[in-house]
This record gives sequence, C-alpha cells and structure tokens, in this order.
Amino acid sequence: MVVKKSVRSKLKLAEAAKKVTALTNYELALIFDPQVTEERFNAIIESLSQYITTSGGSVTAVDKWGKKRLAYPIGHCIDGNYVLLRFQLKPEFNRAMEANLRITEELIRSLLVKLES
Repeated sequence: MVVKKSVRSKLKLAEAAKKVTALTNYELALIFDPQVTEERFNAIIESLSQYITTSGGSVTAVDKWGKKRLAYPIGHCIDGNYVLLRFQLKPEFNRAMEANLRITEELIRSLLVKLES
C-alpha cells in the first residue's frame, strides 16, 4: 500500500503528540530529616501531591514508612522519615518537580524512578 508523503507526516505528528501527552508512571522515594514536625511533613507531601494533580497527573499511592535508620549518615542525620509516592505525570513536568525538591530544606534525599508500563 502506498501512503502519500503528507499523510505519513501527519501520522508521525499524531504519534509524537500521543507520546508527549501520555502520562507516565513514577515512584518517588523521599527521606526527610527526622526532626521535621508532623505538620510540616504532611504539608510538604500535600503540596507535592497538589503540584502533581495541577500538572495534569494523578497520585495513586502515598506510603509513609515512618522513621528508619539510614544505611550511612547523611549530613548530621542517622535516621530518616521515609515516604514513597506512586503517581502518573507527564514527563515534561519532572524537571520542575525535582528542582523544587532540591530546594526543600527538610528533605535529605529523593529518588525519582520511571516505572515500566
């Protein structure tokens, strides 16, 4: 079957648009300073969830693991308060989210992982 060049280019553009607008599954592991108050801890998680939903994504799970001993000391901390977020988000919003995580003073470490679909 012969497809005209203009039709082929339109099909490629449509496929590219689907890839850009498709939601991707992610997991975000967060380790907070154990001295952070419970109110501040919940406020940070809530603001992160709001960012995801206002960016067109959805939060599927928030698992609070609680305080655990770190494998090695990070700064002055030997314990950390762990949280695992599972969510769907468009890939173009990841950089802004990671930049905001980097400037959050109460956060010791974060790891964003793209899940295979």
